[in-house]
Amino acid sequence: MNRLVPFHTSLEQLGKTDTGKYYIKTAKSNAASLINKSKDAEYSLDFDLYKYSQKLNEVNNPESIVNLFKNEIKQLSFFYDAEIFLLSERLKELSPISSTPNQKILNYVKSKISGSLIDWVAESQKMTILPFGNSESTPNSALNCIVIPIYFNQNFRGILTAISVFSSLHEESSEYKTLKLMLDMTFAKLYQYILHNELMSSYSEMQILQSRIANNYKLAAIGELTSKAIENISSPLQVILSCADIIESDFKGGDKNITQSLITQVNEVKEILERLTYFISSPESTEKIQSCNINDSVQDFYKLIEHPLKSESYECVLDLDDTLPPVLSNPNYLKQILINAFSLTNPFKSQGGGIIIQTRYSHEIIKLKLSFTNQVNQDENNQMGLKILSSLMEKHEGDFSYVSNQNNGTILIFSFPLKRKNR
Repeated sequence: MNRLVPFHTSLEQLGKTDTGKYYIKTAKSNAASLINKSKDAEYSLDFDLYKYSQKLNEVNNPESIVNLFKNEIKQLSFFYDAEIFLLSERLKELSPISSTPNQKILNYVKSKISGSLIDWVAESQKMTILPFGNSESTPNSALNCIVIPIYFNQNFRGILTAISVFSSLHEESSEYKTLKLMLDMTFAKLYQYILHNELMSSYSEMQILQSRIANNYKLAAIGELTSKAIENISSPLQVILSCADIIESDFKGGDKNITQSLITQVNEVKEILERLTYFISSPESTEKIQSCNINDSVQDFYKLIEHPLKSESYECVLDLDDTLPPVLSNPNYLKQILINAFSLTNPFKSQGGGIIIQTRYSHEIIKLKLSFTNQVNQDENNQMGLKILSSLMEKHEGDFSYVSNQNNGTILIFSFPLKRKNR
């Protein structure tokens, strides 16, 4: 059986003295790499591995770990600041671990290191130096961004961006080895929390999918029962219409207003049944992404709920933007969003109240806003309903937010991006 050894002893940059102390194996720094730095500047490579390891052991959350790393980086005079970015597999975007990142570095990464450049950095597996701009303290000194890809268990997980005066940096230099050593130690500690968060996210997603499957089974069962009920109701309605026609033709002296009123009411019932049949009918491919108009889905849903809401004295007002462009979605997804949104407040059990359904388009974002007069109950079913809505909006690469209280009721906002990255 192999004896377990501390993580840092396996790093190639470390050497060990006869007395058992660890030190960093360094090569002489290339003086040519210090271009654009003031001649009087002094470089410090004072890095105590043991103390840094102790400090890492004392922190127990990703934010503190990153802050410790950044503070230690700033102690090295040739690095100004640094940020660690993780790669989002779903969106193929880089996101900072820190909740308060350096805004200049964040904006730089968003504008310069995205798309194909991320793939290139990942495939090269080598350090890259990109121009960053001039230093605020020394305007004549140009700064550069050192980009180091982060690999863990042979998988590309993100990048380190370090702002420095170096225009070139050899991988055998003491500066690079110090930076890489600190990164390896820091990310090894971070990875424990990253795995934990990914596990919890997967568990939460599994619960949402299980709930959606159960919800779909219920909807399918309700749809099947409703379909059979519609068939059973349609036949007697046709008999009533036929009888009304017979009465009207055979008893010409009778009051035609009665038969006409009967026929009108039966036709209204048939119209409601037709809307219900259209709404519960599933498309051929429930997962097929296509161009959809949210206004059309809202109007179809409104036709279905209009009469039940009126019977409960619950007013529904539509305020739809006529210039709304279509979104990439699926009619079934939009139906699920509307059904789950209404189930949160359940206006059909309310005695009076109202809802305003609005759509707006601005800055390539389509917004669907539902404002209810009643409040969302914070029970287990509604909590799962909110998670389902968030999951449905993730399929659209959009956002879902809500506010609910007793005084102002409930506001649900669904934001659909016009341009999607994953199709």
